[in-house]
Amino acid sequence: MFNGDRFMLETFAEKHRVRITKHSGDDTRIIAGKRGHLYEYGEDLLGVMFMPPPTAGQPWGKWQPRTWNNFKRAGQTVGMTLLQDGDSEGCMGFDPENSRHSKLALKMAGIKAKRQISAATFTRLKSIGFSPRKHTQEGTSSL
Repeated sequence: MFNGDRFMLETFAEKHRVRITKHSGDDTRIIAGKRGHLYEYGEDLLGVMFMPPPTAGQPWGKWQPRTWNNFKRAGQTVGMTLLQDGDSEGCMGFDPENSRHSKLALKMAGIKAKRQISAATFTRLKSIGFSPRKHTQEGTSSL
């Protein structure tokens, strides 16, 4: 949860260059991905939820038991804790300081890091009129 003067999820998001959003259902702070999301779970753990994305014919999510079982097996192999185990979805707890756990959790949820541009590319873009966005607390703003 709270680590010094920062929340654990904020520290993780900054380290892995991902963005924190709020869950639409209950305003919980999460790191959303294509196949799930990351959330704070307990004092020193984060949780990863694997939920297949909805499709046109299946608004509850595509049935993917093989994918979930492969992720579950890989997570247990590296030492992640199984929290919920459904047929085609589930949750695992992990240590955000462990790089193997973090890498697998990001992959499970389908989260990709924000790209970073080099100083040379930034200089070139700035010379043709590019101005970077000003960052706000909950993402970016074009103000």
